[in-house]
Amino acid sequence: MKIRLSLFFALIPTAAMAAPYEAPGLFPALLKMVAGLALVLGILLVLYALSRKGRFFGSGKRGEIQIREIRQLGGKKAICLVSVRGRDMLLGLGQDRIEMLSHVPGDGTSSGFEDELSREREK
Repeated sequence: MKIRLSLFFALIPTAAMAAPYEAPGLFPALLKMVAGLALVLGILLVLYALSRKGRFFGSGKRGEIQIREIRQLGGKKAICLVSVRGRDMLLGLGQDRIEMLSHVPGDGTSSGFEDELSREREK
């Protein structure tokens, strides 16, 4: 009796394995792959948008030093307009150093050449 039972239980897995196996089609696998790719790209786009707004990687708080504009002059040289505590400065940026070129007078509004010339003559 024990031999029959052991033989019966030994043959059950082979009977199950003998059933014909149908591999899933290519279309469901393709859908899974495209859905996974869309999910990963969606997460990356959300992280990018949050980092651009300053909510994810930065506090978003504006400090006292603001870079208003940078102009490249060629090579590794540029000029930079910086505002520190409401006062504008023009900086020269080189490969090795940073130099202050001048203070920009006023509140950021541009005045005419004649006004600037008369202001410099008074000094």
